Amino acid sequence: MERYIGLDVHAESCTLVVVSGTGKHLRQEVVETNGAALKQALRAIPGPKRVCLEEGTQSAWLYELLRGEAEDVVVTMPAKRSGSRDDARDAAALAESLRSGTNLRRVYKGVGPYSELRAAARSYGMLRSDVQRVKSRLTAIFRSRGLMPPGGEAFHEQKHEAWVARRPKEHRRSAEVLLAELDTLETLWGQAE
Repeated sequence: MERYIGLDVHAESCTLVVVSGTGKHLRQEVVETNGAALKQALRAIPGPKRVCLEEGTQSAWLYELLRGEAEDVVVTMPAKRSGSRDDARDAAALAESLRSGTNLRRVYKGVGPYSELRAAARSYGMLRSDVQRVKSRLTAIFRSRGLMPPGGEAFHEQKHEAWVARRPKEHRRSAEVLLAELDTLETLWGQAE
């Protein structure tokens, strides 16, 4: 008989709920968020297994880890729920969604020929966001002293010193540090590209 497993994942522990094909709640346990412990917990469940967990920081790792232990591992974007929430209820809801096939919005987590490209694109996007964040902070620093660099002129490495020199002496250090961060991030962003 097939078993449907909902896994509510947190940094330190995961709550695992097992439901039968008829919807009967068979088992519930808290397992350490550790690869060996999670594999051991799944191996202790008899019969064919299908696992469902929510999209999150650890979902790609868990997908890769658990797909050898179950017939199917589903990463999902859960539907909004109202009412009381706790780890056991969340895990049970995931198991039931998997069993009934309702409210499952699958998120692709398979590894394959494009997994390296996906990781590289993610790094590129994070660095791009970091560059924009630092530029916004620098713009705010210059504006706070009534300085408005035209067209991002202060962000060009050749013009850094001139723009820092326009700030009062006691306010220069913050601009220097952020400009150094910007230079480093732009170099890394270029490498990521």
